Amino acid sequence: MSLAPTQDLFFFPSMLTLEPGESRPIRVGSSSAPQDTERSFRIVVEELPPLQPSTQSTGLNVLTRVSVPVFVAPKKKTVHGQIAEAVLRESKFHVRVQNPGTVNFFIRNLRVRGLDAKGKRLVEKEEPGWYVLAGDAQVYAMEIAGKACRKVRTVEVEMETDQGVLRQTSPVDSPAPCAR
Repeated sequence: MSLAPTQDLFFFPSMLTLEPGESRPIRVGSSSAPQDTERSFRIVVEELPPLQPSTQSTGLNVLTRVSVPVFVAPKKKTVHGQIAEAVLRESKFHVRVQNPGTVNFFIRNLRVRGLDAKGKRLVEKEEPGWYVLAGDAQVYAMEIAGKACRKVRTVEVEMETDQGVLRQTSPVDSPAPCAR
């Protein structure tokens, strides 16, 4: 993730004081019309150090910093996540998830299974997901042990998203998918 300052988003108030346990809304707006694809931003909210130094001679003062995602809706919303690749290569499951849609989707969980020639589950790997922005992709690589790796003939992927569950099964095509 790379962040850069922008003038495309504004928020109010730009500074505020909160007492312990207090909350306040921050209003966010966009300075431009909707585009063909969703635009993504982050608002970083930081606690400033006190104006006067602490009178305590010992201790640790921790300041809060929160990064909040903001998505600006496109002209037309199209949600479309897909598993573009699911292979076994170099003793790893490689899964590439694409988003050719116009808005982001969130991967809650990605589960990959290695099956033998009879369909028996040999190995299962699981990873939490993250946002896949419009027009972008996420790549996962999950290492598997050599003994189980050499017996895998099918890669089965199950991806739980905020839009539902996607499944894909792919044969192992590589003649030597496992590192020696």
